[in-house]
Amino acid sequence: MTTWQELKSQAELSFKSGDFNEAANGYTAALEALRRHGGSVEDQAKIIANRCAALQRIGDWNQAVADAKEACDLAPKWEKAYYRLGTALLGRGGCGAEAMAAFERGLALKPGNKQLKEGRQKAEAEVLGGAENSAPVAAEAAKGEGAGAGAGGGVPPLTPEASGEAATAASPPPTPSPAPDSPRHLAEAQKALGNAAFKSGRYDEAVRCFTAALQLCPGTAVYLGNRAAAHLMARHYPDAISDSLAAVELDAGFVKGYARAAKAEMLMGQFEAAEALYRQGMERDASLQQDLIACQIVARKVRAGQEALAAGEADRALVLAEAACEGSVPAAEAAVRLRVEALLHLGRHAEAVAEARNMTLGGDAQAPEVLALRSQALYLCGNMQMAQQLYQQALRRDPDCLPAQRGLKRLRSVLAGKERGNECFSRGAFQEAYEHYSASLGADPQLRTAFMAQVVCNRAAAAAKLGRHEDALADAEQAIKLNASYAKAYVRRAQAHLELKNFDAAVMDFNKVAELDDSYPGLREMLREAKLAKKKALRVDYYAVLGVSQDADDDEVKRAYRKAALKTHPDKATEENREEASKQFKLVGQAFAVLSDPAQRRRYDAGWSLEEINQGYSEDDMGGSFGRGGFGGFGGMDEDDLFAQMFAGGGGRRYSGGFGGGYGGGAGPRGGGFPGGYPGSAFGGFY
Repeated sequence: MTTWQELKSQAELSFKSGDFNEAANGYTAALEALRRHGGSVEDQAKIIANRCAALQRIGDWNQAVADAKEACDLAPKWEKAYYRLGTALLGRGGCGAEAMAAFERGLALKPGNKQLKEGRQKAEAEVLGGAENSAPVAAEAAKGEGAGAGAGGGVPPLTPEASGEAATAASPPPTPSPAPDSPRHLAEAQKALGNAAFKSGRYDEAVRCFTAALQLCPGTAVYLGNRAAAHLMARHYPDAISDSLAAVELDAGFVKGYARAAKAEMLMGQFEAAEALYRQGMERDASLQQDLIACQIVARKVRAGQEALAAGEADRALVLAEAACEGSVPAAEAAVRLRVEALLHLGRHAEAVAEARNMTLGGDAQAPEVLALRSQALYLCGNMQMAQQLYQQALRRDPDCLPAQRGLKRLRSVLAGKERGNECFSRGAFQEAYEHYSASLGADPQLRTAFMAQVVCNRAAAAAKLGRHEDALADAEQAIKLNASYAKAYVRRAQAHLELKNFDAAVMDFNKVAELDDSYPGLREMLREAKLAKKKALRVDYYAVLGVSQDADDDEVKRAYRKAALKTHPDKATEENREEASKQFKLVGQAFAVLSDPAQRRRYDAGWSLEEINQGYSEDDMGGSFGRGGFGGFGGMDEDDLFAQMFAGGGGRRYSGGFGGGYGGGAGPRGGGFPGGYPGSAFGGFY
């Protein structure tokens, strides 16, 4: 099978030739191959970033953004991932601020990178292009900013609710110019720096500047309002609420403070608090009623979705969650969480992982509860390594986070069972290995991932070593259900089929392995052996006819022949059974003729049929090393001659008589009886 490196190289050639659809498909194939073989997260990030570039060329911006975010998650210290994210966000449109933040993160890793600098300039131009003035609150009224960010995705858009504050910030009442070294003058300078940082998407820097202004001139409503705007854009929702309400206390006419605080409460899922703030603002400005209604709609959909999810109606919960996400930009945290949980309940784990990247709690993307839910999504996708890392990160922030505690305990139980099973298997303790693999599977019976396919496939191997081939077959089939592209599971199933004499099924499974991974170790030899076993099964088993094992020596073969020949001799049979006895007698003779001749026995053991032995197939015909030439079956003797020779006195004299005494008294076609001394002399030395 083609390696992931080869698939990646082919995709790169497609990209260079301008076939971007083929390139995207090629990178997807390379990524799947890499993950099958447990490739590093760094290599995964590089392939995903390359696929992102191909998707950008064909205009699939949403998927390009998703790929870029995944690359950033996998390789958070790789500046190129942030470059891909920034360009994808610019291409999607309406995400200038978020794109700028991505370029800034890349520049923090590699300050002199020319591409990142150029990208940042483009993002800044997009942000400034819709701004009506220099104040942050006025920039918040810019039309189109944030469009296309989607539910919960990206930086919160600038909204028109700050126009009044913008006017205040941009055109304050005429006052005498402050002295150059006065606190007011210095505060205004900090405010100007904060405005510039805000417009550039550097919201944390803007917060620092407005804080410096407030330290110089405490109790200034404009500075508080601007800092609240920066906090909201940075998703520092509690701080945005605090500053907005402080500004309202300083200026009772600052209605937008109520609106801003209410919006922050709504985004955190505190719908009752948000409604109360909107109502307070409506006492001074009735136009806030529209915002109140929008908040109430989102709240109703979230609550209905939570009830549907609790009732087991995940499909309905997802519909309501998506509607709630569309009800505000950015989406309310409760709506995003509901969507993630609904996707998990529906088994759409990969989508849940992507959506979980947009989750925050109180604006904190690293909140323990958020990390725990992300970990759960990753765990259900089978990404055990990253899930374990995030669970541990959540517990470092809050050792008492119950979802993280439970999730990590369950994950460790699953991992421990597999690791202990592998250790036992490697030292030949197959029963212990089987039990540990079973413990791993039992730690979470509902987990149906590629990782668990490995565990159940390993248990199939242990069952096979214990001779429990039916169990091995069942486990191999379960592994295939969990991961239909898992080559080793097909190998395990093929081996179980061989042991159970299901030769056609075994050959089919080995052929399937060749389709999935034609470089699978030992595949050609296993397929050859399966085909040989199938061929052997279609011919007469001469060892079974004589009742001996395949490693029986010449004396054992002779003893077995004499016993079988006496038992099946037609002269011992009744008239009605004589025809069947003749067939069996002939078969016994054929078996002895082949197994007593070293050359013919070697050919038979190599898979040749009696016809092929007699025809003298060559090495090229059969893959053996015996040359060409016939063997004549019985060397010119029929079964009666062979029988007479074997039972003649001294072993070499032919006896042409029939049975004597009670076995026909010399009558019949053979015209005589057994040699003298029968039956005792016939088996002298064998009993």
